[in-house]
This record gives sequence, structure tokens and C-alpha cells, in this order.
Amino acid sequence: MKPILPLFVAVALLSGSGLQAQDGPPEQDVTVAGLPDVELTPRLLYQFLLAEIASQRGQFANSAELYLDLARRTRDPRLARRATEIAVHARHPQLAQQAAELMLDIDPASLQAHLTLINVLVAQGRYAELQPRTAALLALAPQQIGTGLLRLNSLFARAEDKQAVRELIEALTAPYLQLPEAHYVRAVAAFDARDPDAARDAARQARKLKPDW
Repeated sequence: MKPILPLFVAVALLSGSGLQAQDGPPEQDVTVAGLPDVELTPRLLYQFLLAEIASQRGQFANSAELYLDLARRTRDPRLARRATEIAVHARHPQLAQQAAELMLDIDPASLQAHLTLINVLVAQGRYAELQPRTAALLALAPQQIGTGLLRLNSLFARAEDKQAVRELIEALTAPYLQLPEAHYVRAVAAFDARDPDAARDAARQARKLKPDW
């Protein structure tokens, strides 16, 4: 987890872009592209301070809840990211999932949000929900799909049900069977599921598509 920012630095960053102070002359050319133009009211500032104080005191679940509420009300992706990071640090899967889902709603291309959701689902053994989530992750970089496929085995390495992982990888790689990487990750998944014959066949298919591998 990233070090906690000093309060005055965090408030300065927050008020300097996206969230704007209520009093004083109107600011010009300070809103960063892609960030919401939200007025920094006393209530928002107070809650932001509470969230940072809670995180500094080790009350990470409370801090994540406060940041998540702020992110929902402001739609600021930085607050959603902060809520996600703190929830993960607190090992609070429900909050982490909610924060990551909000991150994706605000920024569908957020790699951090995709990975957080997948890790939460893997830890809870929710394999049926992993397929669409992982397919969306692969779709983020269609020009590097081979590289993305090769990461699947490590992405699901902590899953306890190796047969469920094998079925999941077979479903995810089905659209890409023209690629040797698809057969390679199938081979690893089959081997982990204790099916050496299927693993050998998949590895041979990978070598057939890429003989010099």
C-alpha cells in the first residue's frame, strides 16, 4: 500500500484539481481532463479529513467506507482508487469489490480495478463470475492478447479448485485457439488439475502452432 499522504498535502492535491473550494475567487483552468468538476464543500472536506485520519490510525475499514462514500457522491476516480487500495490493505473483500466496481463504472479501462475484482473473486471461489470479468480484462489490450493469455495461470494461481480454473481457462481461451499461447495456458491448467494426458496434448498443439517455442 502507498504511504499515507500528510493531511495538508492530500487536501492541497484534492482541492487543486477536480474538487474546488467553495469560497474565494473562481479558479480557472484547474479542472483536469476526465475528472469531475465538484465543489469542495465543508462537508466533503470534513469527510476527506476523517477518512485520512482513520487510515493514519489504522482504522482501514472505516477509512475505506468514508472514501467509498465520497467517491460515490463525487464520481472522482482518485477517491474510488483510494477506497480500493485501503479496502485491499484492510483485507475487506466486500468493500474492495464495491470500490473496484465503482472504479470500473467511472473508468472502465482501469487495470487496477479489473485486477482487484478478479483477485477478490478468486479468493472467494466465485468462478462463475470470473469469466466475464477476465474476458473484459483481456479486451483491454486486444493487440497483446497472446501476452494477456499467458498471464491467466498466474492470475488464478491462488484458486483452490484447480478443475474449476481449468474449465474457466478453457472458456476464456476458446476464441483464441489459433494462438499457441491459448493452448499453452490450457496445458498448464490441465497439468495443475492433474490431467497429464490433456496437458501433453495441449502442449503439443502449442508447439505445432509455434514449432520454435
